Amino acid sequence: MFIFGSYHGLRPRSIYFSGDGGDIVVNIRWSSWTSSHATGEGQSDIQGCVPDCVTGAEIAVPTLITLHDPVGGYFTRIIERRDGQNTTFAYKHKPARGTYPQSSYSPGAVGPASSLESYWGDIDTGAYAKAWTYLSPTVESEAAFVDGETKARPANIELLGTLTGISGNHATIVVKRLITHDRQYGCRSWSGHYSMVQAGQHWRIARAQIAPKAC
Repeated sequence: MFIFGSYHGLRPRSIYFSGDGGDIVVNIRWSSWTSSHATGEGQSDIQGCVPDCVTGAEIAVPTLITLHDPVGGYFTRIIERRDGQNTTFAYKHKPARGTYPQSSYSPGAVGPASSLESYWGDIDTGAYAKAWTYLSPTVESEAAFVDGETKARPANIELLGTLTGISGNHATIVVKRLITHDRQYGCRSWSGHYSMVQAGQHWRIARAQIAPKAC
């Protein structure tokens, strides 16, 4: 059995890890469900504050859920794998129906979708030097990048994308919607994809294959 929030039963179709929409796994399909463990895969959104924390950026990512350590017929450990990282939720006692369990939260490192969202978030707030740290060093020098962004001053950025997969230390994020407004070109709508590469514990933009058109 599984109990979390208002759900009580078997094979939930969605799991709300946060109440503000920051981590909601939907369309879960369970490939296995036994008395000792369960495995399912769905989708969730990596959300950020581009252009603000109310509307927020969203990058959809495949999400793997595994349930472990049953006690009294109820699973007590949930492992969520998304954006290439694992997050573990664990609790010792069966919570009352309709309440969230007291849980320990063990987040992993930042993945490719979170890195891309942070990159655009820093550009939107004018933190260009910080945004440059999300680029692979071979893309552009810090001085050239900061100078170019300072002249353009892009703002009011809207971002919507999909992480299509991670293979080893490479990942691809397809741009569904990217709107920028800057001094040089005004409003532009971008399409294409980002190639991300993992260097140590960090994911960086290795190549931006995106093209603009006027809004």
